[in-house]
Amino acid sequence: MSKLITCMLLFTFLSAVSIAYPVLLDMFEVDISTKQMVFGFIIHWTFSLLGMSIGLVFTRDVVREGSLSWFGPLFILIVTLAAAGVSFPYQGGGLLLYVLPPVSAIIQFINEGLNKFLVFGWALLYAIALISLYLWRANRRDV
Repeated sequence: MSKLITCMLLFTFLSAVSIAYPVLLDMFEVDISTKQMVFGFIIHWTFSLLGMSIGLVFTRDVVREGSLSWFGPLFILIVTLAAAGVSFPYQGGGLLLYVLPPVSAIIQFINEGLNKFLVFGWALLYAIALISLYLWRANRRDV
């Protein structure tokens, strides 16, 4: 749990800095509203949460193979980003997008303005499921 809390505090701080830094240095061509800053923070925080949850599943606490500790998250990252731009010629191939982290859904939300509660809820549930898997697996291994 201390690993989770430390990671969450760190990426919450870094998400705030990533929004505050360009705003304070006036790096945007237009004025940024409070709503846009909050959305930016939520998006950064959500991506950080997803990254942390994927990384947790491949820690040495869970995966015994050292090579999977770095190859697993890298493979998921590559497949997730590649799957967003691929059309699936066979039926049911689009279901792969529901197994992968909802990064493409968040990016699509940013571009097209989809239902924000649905997209961020999906990302939150996905991360909670992975964190739960990590905690279950880590506790089983300690026993």
